[in-house]
Amino acid sequence: MASGAQLAATVLGDFTLTQKVLRLANSPMYAPYGRDVTTVSRALMILGSGTVAHLAMGIQLLNTFEGLAETRKEAAEELVQAAFAGKLAREFATLSGAKFGEEAAVATLMHQLGRLLIVFYLPDEWQRIRACRDQGMCEEAAFLEVLGVTPDEVSQEAVREWSLPQQVIPQSVCLPIEPLTVAPTHADWLACLASLSATLAETFANGADDAKVRELVETYAPALGLNADSLEESAHAMFASERKPEEVVELQAQQPRPLEGKPLDAEKRLDKAYADLVAAAGETDVSTLTQMVLEFMMQGLGLVSCVAFFRDSSKKKFEARFGFGQGVKDQLNLMSFEEAFVPDVFHLALSQGRSIYLEDVQDSKVASRIPGWHKKVFPAVHSAVMLPIRLKDRPIGLFYGNWGSQVCAAGISVKELEYLNSMRNLVVAAFETLDRQSDRMAFKAVTPLSIGPKGF
Repeated sequence: MASGAQLAATVLGDFTLTQKVLRLANSPMYAPYGRDVTTVSRALMILGSGTVAHLAMGIQLLNTFEGLAETRKEAAEELVQAAFAGKLAREFATLSGAKFGEEAAVATLMHQLGRLLIVFYLPDEWQRIRACRDQGMCEEAAFLEVLGVTPDEVSQEAVREWSLPQQVIPQSVCLPIEPLTVAPTHADWLACLASLSATLAETFANGADDAKVRELVETYAPALGLNADSLEESAHAMFASERKPEEVVELQAQQPRPLEGKPLDAEKRLDKAYADLVAAAGETDVSTLTQMVLEFMMQGLGLVSCVAFFRDSSKKKFEARFGFGQGVKDQLNLMSFEEAFVPDVFHLALSQGRSIYLEDVQDSKVASRIPGWHKKVFPAVHSAVMLPIRLKDRPIGLFYGNWGSQVCAAGISVKELEYLNSMRNLVVAAFETLDRQSDRMAFKAVTPLSIGPKGF
């Protein structure tokens, strides 16, 4: 299982997924827990790793077929239909009051995986399968007639080949086991959701036969523990809200433009960030709080990259533990420096215990104080900021951020620096609490090694 740090880094590395995670955490379904969630770290606390993993997998499955969908109209239509089925499943799961929407959506996509693979990669065989279905064959029989395998067998082979963690729901278990009876297990409930959603999506795609829709919801409603009228109303509302097929496929969003320098409302952003951190501090572990500070630094100051370094007492080094932004995820192992003092800017910040803002690290007066590892990882960086973290008057870590190739000519105001230091101090307070709770154990036992593994 990935750590919270790994998951946060993965999410933040994908703009589409970041937006979906934050939108879901702020949705009415999570309203009691997630009002005004602005960081991925906090969203992960609210949603849980399972929900985010399913959300990511759903995006991955849809994106796998994106390129081919752009060149073949029929393939695009099938992908639209599969995506709509996933949306229906998510909506129906929400009607049940259960927070398994993303799991239901992925289960529905997996239920259709065999069909999608044939549509996209064996178009001639798909045409023959469709011809068999037009003659009255069910889809499974048509697959056997044309390919000699069932859709389930195609899907299972893809799961093995792609090493997907999600299991395929067999066609044979997708109908309610007993009429007018609630599904006995979670797996059966998911299977019925997937089958109903996929069949409804196909029904709507073929002309939205009202009688067929009613027949389907009446068949599945008891197994799902839902009212048939509510299911039917929800299904029609979802279909009505859909855009035209050629506009529907919700795939990879355009990557955002890099931030250019510090935002004009940086002080206001940092003020809100600090208030959010104070509210979260009492219920948040050190690892998550650290990541939240990094995210708020990025949002508040318009940083392109940021990193949290912590001391590894066994190696006598400071190493990057968490990092977000450009040039970070794949180079964390390059970001480390010796604990023993050398006169570079990182050791100066740590030894003096004060925050440092550098307008241009490329300037000849400063460049000699920039360590070689930094020049290798961030060769084009100009402006940077560093916030040392001290516990019991000893340096244990450092927050670092930069503006990429942009020079932050506006600098950092006194008030902005106060907010940054206050956010840093909340992390220090969390370490102090951890130290007290561990009965005054040796310093090594409460070093930041305990807040998460290195490397994402």
